[in-house]
Amino acid sequence: MNRSYVLLTVVAGLYLNTLSAMAHEFTWDNLAFASIKLNPEFDIDANVDWYIEEYRPDVWKKYRNDEFLFREKWEESRELLRQRIAQFNLEETFVIRGNLRIGEYNFESQEFPLEPNGSQSYWYESSYKYSDVLPSTMKVYFTNHEFMRALRLDRNSAKNLVTSRKDAYGNIDRAIYANIEMRIVKLEAAGELKAEALSVTYYSDSARTRPLGPKLVWTRPKTEEDKPLASGISGDSLSADNDGGVVANP
Repeated sequence: MNRSYVLLTVVAGLYLNTLSAMAHEFTWDNLAFASIKLNPEFDIDANVDWYIEEYRPDVWKKYRNDEFLFREKWEESRELLRQRIAQFNLEETFVIRGNLRIGEYNFESQEFPLEPNGSQSYWYESSYKYSDVLPSTMKVYFTNHEFMRALRLDRNSAKNLVTSRKDAYGNIDRAIYANIEMRIVKLEAAGELKAEALSVTYYSDSARTRPLGPKLVWTRPKTEEDKPLASGISGDSLSADNDGGVVANP
């Protein structure tokens, strides 16, 4: 095997691992701390007991019945909670590894509509670690959900996808898989976060080894002042970015 190819493969793998390490996993814990970070009214003192019980269970079990020893651990845990909130970086992206469904192919626009999608659709994670201010289910709504409204494929590729998913009885498995990179932008209500999708890659397999096209990258729409008086580009066109990916322009 060509040594240059091996080196490039190793470097690419390291780069992808670095990106994953820099991103928050889409977990209830991370969504909860994003919510806390965005909530100026979050009362740290009122939530220290919760933090000890859920994140320092050994301390909770050992000291909770001795108010003097527990007070020492409480003060120690209050500082740990403060540090954890301070260190949680909202600028780091989240990565969702989720499942979607394709609807019936649109031959005119050459795309599959994706389900579910819309302003009321959300991604969520649940946990038993809920508290008085953190519900058991944390929901994320996308401000730019239209970015992921459809999977574009040419007619032949779309036909091959459907054919490969058909069983002996004619039933078609319409599940596809997505890696969505996003950033939390707002706390809408308790347990409800608004996020902006930054990029998405669709795959035909759950192992995510067979992409259905290049990564799509979101670009924010221009303001009215920035927009030209006339444009020949449709509202949701795709254009190549500098890295050879695809940019979705809303």
